[in-house]
Amino acid sequence: MELQTKYTVYRLYDATDDLLYVGCTKHLTYRLERHSKTAVWWPDVARVEQTDFDDPIKAADIEEHYHLTEAPRHNGERHTRYRLSYARRPPTEQGAVKRVRALPQVDPRKLKRARFRAGLTQQELADNAGTTQTTVARIERDAVEPEVTTVRKLAAALGVSISDLLD
Repeated sequence: MELQTKYTVYRLYDATDDLLYVGCTKHLTYRLERHSKTAVWWPDVARVEQTDFDDPIKAADIEEHYHLTEAPRHNGERHTRYRLSYARRPPTEQGAVKRVRALPQVDPRKLKRARFRAGLTQQELADNAGTTQTTVARIERDAVEPEVTTVRKLAAALGVSISDLLD
């Protein structure tokens, strides 16, 4: 008999149903206990939602989806493991690592359109978002897949939601 490991994607909400934090773990009780001891925002948590998965890749994809589209207030800068470009799969039997395109991705045309609507140059957008003009140019050329934190900063600097920049 094979033991099934469950992966839990959990979402923590405040009393007004704002998403505070999203996470993925095999040990939900432990993670919630750690948050309760270390997170300064823990007293604001009013509700926990959880979804269990057998597949760690599916769980990570769902966590990333929430992180990208709902912008949890307290995930912040530390979630740099999320990249918009790829999610790693476990090694195959031959030892190779397969990579799968993760969804969603920044649409370079939407970013450029939003920048034009805001009346900003690439340099002005970069300055407002705390990044470089080169980074903005590379994203607009579809030459790089930006990190989640960069997308968040760009969206904030443009006054749009993250989902407005995704394909």
